Amino acid sequence: MESFIPPDPCLCTVLLEHLRITTTFPYFPLWKAFHNGKSRQCPLWKLTAGKLRGLVDHRPSAQPVFLNRHGQALTRYGIHTLVERYAQQAALTTPTLRTKRVSPHTIRHATAMALLRSGVDINTIRIWLGHVSLQTTHLYAESDLKMKAKALARCEAPLLEEHKGPAPRKGLIGFLRNL
Repeated sequence: MESFIPPDPCLCTVLLEHLRITTTFPYFPLWKAFHNGKSRQCPLWKLTAGKLRGLVDHRPSAQPVFLNRHGQALTRYGIHTLVERYAQQAALTTPTLRTKRVSPHTIRHATAMALLRSGVDINTIRIWLGHVSLQTTHLYAESDLKMKAKALARCEAPLLEEHKGPAPRKGLIGFLRNL
């Protein structure tokens, strides 16, 4: 699987001084970039950590991590534009994307759903997304029809006995009397 950092809009404000990449367990802790002053750790594949190191090596620490083509901080609008551009390119080989609206938010939602479908528990997804409340995560990761069908397939069908006796009566009262 190719590695990438989901384009979360809060990443726009991250400066190099906020970035720490370890060699033992690659992660991407962020702090000062959030209004509540909390840090966030984002696990990365080793390949991604290596690419990120190559991107930021020998740059001043006060510079933003993600730059646009003019060497300025990438903005939320810039990230949205990049996602739209690459979605249009992807639509050339994946026609179903032509009718979809792809944004950083839809990528975030799709990532949460992919994690949920692969069996990651909802609390881990909550932490991954940086949510304080589990209820907020449920907005991203509601069960879909495939997941419901998979859960149903895991359960045994109830053993139903054949009904012996008089024919069931019609209507609600008849139904209740047959109980």
